[in-house]
Amino acid sequence: MALVEKMSENEKRQEPSYKRKIRSIGIVVEVVLLAATIWYGSNAFRYMVPSFSIALILGVIAILVSLIAMIRSKSSSSMKTAYLLSVVLLALSIFVNSLAIPFSSTAKKNYPKHLAYLTRERYVPQFFPSRIPESAENYRLDFCSEDFRSSSYVVLEFSCEPLFFDSFTKLAKKRSVLSKLSLEEARAVDLDSKHKAEISAFTGVEIDENHLLQLDICFPDDIDEHSHATVYIMRCSYKVTHMTTEVILLDEEQNWVCFSSII
Repeated sequence: MALVEKMSENEKRQEPSYKRKIRSIGIVVEVVLLAATIWYGSNAFRYMVPSFSIALILGVIAILVSLIAMIRSKSSSSMKTAYLLSVVLLALSIFVNSLAIPFSSTAKKNYPKHLAYLTRERYVPQFFPSRIPESAENYRLDFCSEDFRSSSYVVLEFSCEPLFFDSFTKLAKKRSVLSKLSLEEARAVDLDSKHKAEISAFTGVEIDENHLLQLDICFPDDIDEHSHATVYIMRCSYKVTHMTTEVILLDEEQNWVCFSSII
C-alpha cells in the first residue's frame, strides 16, 4: 500500500514536467499555425478565391483550438488531443490551399485579382481582357479546375457600351483562327466541310469530310438567351480527336461579349 502511494506521488511530481513538454510542443504548433494563417490571409485578400479563404478559416479554427488547450486544459491528455486536432486542421488547410477550388463571381471589381490568380495557377486564357469596362453590366466569371472536372475552364461574360464592344469585335475578327460560326454551327456534332478544311490547314492534319468533327466549347449557362451570338475560335488544340478551344462569343443585339476557354 505504501509502495502504491509512493508511486502515485512520483507520478504527480513528473506530471508538471511532462505537461511543460507538451506545452512547449503546443507553442511550436501555434507558431506554425500562425505563420500559415498569415500566409493564407494575405493570399485570400490578394486573390479573393475560396482556396485561400477556406484554408484561412481552418487555420484560424486550429489556432483557437490550440490556444484553448494551452490556457484551459488541466490534463496532459486533453492538451495532446487538442494539439493533435490542431495539426489535423493544419494539414487539412494545406490540402485545401493546394486545390484550385471552383468559383463564380459577379463582382467585376475583383476581376484583376481573379485574373492574377488564374495567371499564378497557370490557368491563363490568352485573349481575356486585362480589365473590364467600368460601365460593364451583367458581369460574371466562372472557373473550374481539373481537380474537380476532366478539364479546366474559365468563362467571362458581360454587356458593355458599343465602343468597347466594337474593340472586342475587331480583336475577334483579326485574331480568330477559323472563320466565324453561328451558335448553331459551333454547337453542331459535326462541322461543315469549310471549317473542316480550315482546321486541317491550321493543324496540318488531313481530315476526311466524312469524319465527325466537333469543337469542344464551354458555353455559359445563359447561352440560350443569346441565340444570335457569333462565335469566333481564337485558339484551337491540335488534337483533332478532342478540339479544346478558346472562343469569343458576340451578341450584337445586346452588346454582349463572352470569353470562354478550356485549358
